[in-house]
Amino acid sequence: MDWDGSLSQPANHSSLLLLFISLLLILLLFGFSVSSANSLALSLTR
Repeated sequence: MDWDGSLSQPANHSSLLLLFISLLLILLLFGFSVSSANSLALSLTR
């Protein structure tokens, strides 16, 4: 496993796909936490 060789390859799709999936998961978790906080604030202000 040569990390320098894998980094120098122009088409490293697996790491890009993992990065994209991790970014999507972070965005989903962030949106879920924001929506739950908004619903909690709405229920508290009633």
